[in-house]
Formats: sequence, C-alpha cells, structure tokens
Amino acid sequence: MRMTVRGYFVALTLAVLAPALTLAATLVWWNAQARSEALERVLREHARSLSQAVDRDIRGAISALETLRHSAPLVVGDVGAFSEVARRVHADNPHWLTIALNSRDGQQVMNLAAEPGHALPNVADYEVLKAALAGRPAVSELFIGRVRNVPLVSIQVPVTIDGEVRYTLATSLSAGHFQSALDSHPISAGWITGIVDQKGIVIARSLGPEEAVGTPAATMWTAPAEPEGMVRGIGRLAVPVVGAYARSELTGWTSIVSLRESDFNRPRNEALLALGLGGSFVIGAGLLSALYLGRRVVRPIERLARHADSIVRGEMKPYVGASPLVEANRLAEALQRAGQKQREAEQNLKESREQLFQAQKMEAVGQLTGGIAHDFNNLLTIVIGNLDRSKRVLADWKDGAHERLTRLLDSATQGAQRAAVLTSRLLAFSRRQPLAPQSLDVNRLISHLQELLRPSLGETIEIEAVAPADAWPIEADPVQLEAAIVNLAVNARDAMPNGGVLSIEAANVVLDEHYCASHPETKPGEYVAIAVTDSGTGMTAEVAERAFEPFFTTKQNVGTGLGLSQVYGFAKQSGGHVGINSKPGRGTTIRLYLPRAHAAKADEPSTPPEHHAGGSETVLVVEDDAAVRTFVAETLQELGYTIIQAGDAETALRALDAKTVDLLLTDVILPGANGRELSLAVAERHPGTKVLFMTGYSRDTIVHDGRLDAGVELIQKPLTEASLGAKVRSVLDRPAIG
Repeated sequence: MRMTVRGYFVALTLAVLAPALTLAATLVWWNAQARSEALERVLREHARSLSQAVDRDIRGAISALETLRHSAPLVVGDVGAFSEVARRVHADNPHWLTIALNSRDGQQVMNLAAEPGHALPNVADYEVLKAALAGRPAVSELFIGRVRNVPLVSIQVPVTIDGEVRYTLATSLSAGHFQSALDSHPISAGWITGIVDQKGIVIARSLGPEEAVGTPAATMWTAPAEPEGMVRGIGRLAVPVVGAYARSELTGWTSIVSLRESDFNRPRNEALLALGLGGSFVIGAGLLSALYLGRRVVRPIERLARHADSIVRGEMKPYVGASPLVEANRLAEALQRAGQKQREAEQNLKESREQLFQAQKMEAVGQLTGGIAHDFNNLLTIVIGNLDRSKRVLADWKDGAHERLTRLLDSATQGAQRAAVLTSRLLAFSRRQPLAPQSLDVNRLISHLQELLRPSLGETIEIEAVAPADAWPIEADPVQLEAAIVNLAVNARDAMPNGGVLSIEAANVVLDEHYCASHPETKPGEYVAIAVTDSGTGMTAEVAERAFEPFFTTKQNVGTGLGLSQVYGFAKQSGGHVGINSKPGRGTTIRLYLPRAHAAKADEPSTPPEHHAGGSETVLVVEDDAAVRTFVAETLQELGYTIIQAGDAETALRALDAKTVDLLLTDVILPGANGRELSLAVAERHPGTKVLFMTGYSRDTIVHDGRLDAGVELIQKPLTEASLGAKVRSVLDRPAIG
C-alpha cells in the first residue's frame, strides 16, 4: 500500500496518541466503575439501615407485648381486669391501633378498638395467629383490619399459661405508621424508598404512597432469594431502575432503596462523554498538526525532487531555498556536489568517458536512494506495525463490544457442544463409542427414567412405567442407556404435539433361532425388552423402514437425524437388538432388547457422586498436541494441582523416575509407545500411580468389542474444565486396587 508523507505523519500521530487515549479511557472507566460501586455501597447501607429501623420498631412492640402477657390478671384469666392493664399500656403507645386477646380457636375475647357491645371477630384464618400459636412471636403481612377497616399490620405473641399456649396477645400498626417512619428516613434527591411485606405487597413508599400502599410491588424486589443485594429491572413507573434491598429475618419484609437507572449511570456516562469529547479534540488537534508538519516536510522534498530531475537532465541549476528538514538539505548538497562532478567530467572527458561517468553517477544516486529507502523501510515497519496494532485495539473499543464478544463466545461454545454431540452419535452409530457396561436392576431403572423424563416432556404428556417384579437384570452402560431412552422419549414427545401417553414397559423375553434368523446380528438367548410406546401420529411403513438410518429425519429444520441411529448403534454394540412397530395415526412402539446379566447383584442407576474439582496432588500430563497439552495443564494448575508435562511416553517415564506422581493423565494415541503401553510400564515401575486416559477415539487400544478394558478410567474428548476437573478428582479419590 502506497502512502504519502502526510499519510505517514497522520499514521504516526495516531500511533502515538492511541496508547495515551487507551490509558486515559482505562483510567476514566476505572474511575466510573469505582463511583458506581461506591453508589451501590451507599444504597446497600441505606436499605440495611431502613430495615434495621423497621426491625427496632417491631422489636419494641414485641417486647412490650412480651411484658404485658405476664401481667397477673391475664395469668389468672381475669379478662376484665386485664383490659384495664392493656388500656394503660395502649396509652403509653399511642401509635398502636389496638391491643387484642385471641383464644386458640381464633375468637377475639378482647379488642380495645371494638365498640362496646359489638361482637368481636374470629381471626382463625390469620396466618400470623397460627404462627403465634406455634409458640413464637409473629408479624403479619399488610391486610385490611376487620374492626377499623384500614390497612394495617398485626404483631402477635403467644400467651403461655401452665406450659400451654392458651391465647395470643396482639397489637396492630397502621400502614401510615410505617409511612411516617419511611418519610423520616434520610435519602438523597431522586431516590425512592419502600417497605414490602412477605407477599410482595407495598406497606409504605416514599413516592406516591396513596396509589402504592396495598398494591403488589415490582417483581424485581421479591424474586431474589438472597437476604440482601442489588437488583436491576423495571420498576412501578415502567422505567429501568437500580436499587438495593434488605430482607428482615424477623418480619420477612423487604426494605428498598432505588433510583432510576439513568440517574445511577449518569456519573459514568458523563465521564465517558468527557472522554469522547476530549479524545476527539486531542485526535483532531494531532491530525491538524500532522498535516501542517507534513506540508512543511513535503515542500522541500518536492523541491529536492525537481532539483534531482534537473541534474538527471544535465541542467546544473542551483538548489534554491534552505529547508527546515536537515536531511533534505544534506541530500540537496550531495546532489549538488554530484552535479558539479558531472559537469567537470563532461568538460574533461570524451564522449565515452562521459557515458561511463553518467553510469557511475546514476549508480551513486541509486546507492543513495537505496540507503534512504532502507532507513524509511525500518521506520515504516515500526509505524505500520504499531498502526495495525492500534487499529485492532480501536476496532474492539466500541460500546457493547464485551456483550457482543460474549454472545460470539457463547455461540461458538454451543456450536462446539453440538459438534461434540454429533461426534458422539456418529461413534455410537458406528459402534465405536467406549462402553462401560454394568449389571442393572430393570425396576430401579424404569423408576429412575420416569423421574428423569417427567420434567422434560411437559405436563401434556402422561408417563406410564411398568416392569414385572421378576424382571431379569440387564447388562448395559447406564449413561448410554439413559441417553438412548431419552432419545426415544423426545421423538415420542415430538410425535404428540397436542399431548398424549408415553409408556415405558419391560418384559423378559427369549429370542429363538427362528427370530434371530430374520434379524441379522441378533443372537439367540435371554433378553429384557424395554418398550417405549407413544400415542402419537405414527409412521408409514416406508418411514419406519428408514427410521434408524443416519441423518434420516422427517422433522423440518430440527435435529441431525442421528437420534434413532444412536439408539440402533448402542443396542448392537451392547450385544442386543432394536425393533420398531408403527402405524399412521396409531402411535409407535420401539423395543430395545438388551442381554440378560447373570451377575449376583444389579447396580442401581444413579447420578455419580459430586467431586470437588480442585486438589493439591501432582499430575503428569502426557499429550503430543502442544495446544491441547497446554490447555489441560493450565486448567489443572488453576484447580490447584502440581503439573508435569510430557509430549511422549519416553519423556513421561523419565519424569516419573525423577519425581513421585499421584496421577498419570495420558492421551491414548502417542508417538512411539502409546498411552496403554505407557500405563503398563508405569504400573510395573511405579505401582502406586493412578492412571486416567483421555481420547477422542481410542482405536481399540483400551476398548475391545466396544467395551472399556477392566479397570480402565477414561475421559472422552472434547474436554471442558468442569468435566476434566471432576474426572481427575474422581479418579484420585477412588481407593487404590490391591
């Protein structure tokens, strides 16, 4: 790419300004984040302070009621005398609406707010009464009182006589009392505070309490499970807000301090605006300076070029005008001297010598030009290289770049996961998936599958599971078996868009010679048939005949067409068989025949125990691919393990001889000796070292007849941090054999 001198000056200016502006942007962003965090802390403190103030008020009422419940008239059951005592306490607490005494059945036997002669209400349906009768003080949510008919909150304490709770003693506080407390709590301009009860109903609110009290609060305040924190969402005014909340353990109420998100972000936005304006001014001033200086440099170079042209033409015109560019003056002087020598040679030499001198002159000019070009190329290497780096930095420095990068990474991760599933299904169909078969109890398996499938199939699908009590145990890989039946269930769900019945049944069957003769690769013997039946749309005979073909699907733009082929491959690799029976409009039944196990005990399919991913043991990672080896080593190092790396078996053995290793984590396929041969050498020379293989495809090194060799631990590629950490921890925690 060709550029003018002015262009190079502009590029150099940007290359110099970019790091400074990047540093300034980083500092401004850090300062804005610090201000946001400080504001969050202030909001949290105010929410916590408001919650504590409300708790003190409630605790004071509970304390007064606790004292009142021990009065002598109440202990002896003299309600009339107790009423006089209660009136004196009520007079000392004018913000209390009433004092009431409730029997165990909820019938009020005393209420200071009731008119004389009026029947007292029964409050047996109050949750707060039930809580108090359980033997502890309780605070209610906001409700409308049956005596005063205003929004209020009830506080009740149990009254225990002779070791038995016989009454509850209650007082009521109006919503207006808490509104007064809220109004007296200091807040900054633009802040909105509120108090919300256990059920999300507003008790008090600093902005518009007349419309807000007694109505549901925004769900953003009641959704978080933590006792306190920060939330962002849409508030009551249908605008984005940011705020802090604190939930009281005493009352279950939530105290809220919030402000508009625009107000919360204003300091950061102002800082970024100032940075943008200042940066634009600095870049603009720099570019103007670069263009001005470029023009000052270009003019003498143009004069120098014209002077050089005149010398080439043999016109010995003097160089006119001194340049501020020292190099240009020196070059002009050199050209002038060369021109003078040329003229002297023309005068003293004949035509042949003149031609030779002309050639020598041109060679001298060429050497001079080459030297200048060398220096310019060195300079351009620095300028262009730094410019490219600066352009990459500037290209990424955009609003929302982090979110876009996150979405791109998530999309890439999803694509990789889909590719991993596709690979696994292809391996299953080709019968190359390493299997770890176990003896499984069919009844336990069916029960487990019923619970596993229920959440994913939806409420419109009814699941029926049946297995005979005398069902034989089967021999199969539990993980792959679950995946196969889940595939069948998902296909069945898709065939019942309006809901229906999915049944999973098991039965003992014996396949004879006649049956096996019509089903290739099926051996006579005892099997357990697991049938998955749906009441869906069914298939035509042509579709059913091709159902187990890879990449065949009747679904539009959904799936890969490998689900049923995976089931087919798993059944065949497990030594079993799969059959299909379907008719349009009458549903589909797919039977999975798995060989009977003759082990003494059948294992129950269950989720493997969780293992803490980290550790401090020493792990030797053997992998010939440097990028994969680096990923595995750095991942395990971040989990706390001490890592030794090796690219082949020979290097690994030398490392093992030099240092004690707790776990050998090796790829199966290695240059020279493979991972299996390495493990045998380790077992002989270091018998206490545990071994974990990793592979994408084992090539029959540790897998024979589709099954992992006995005692072999394997983790399948592609690896993730979670799967790698869990598997390594599982192998290290497993007791040594022998």
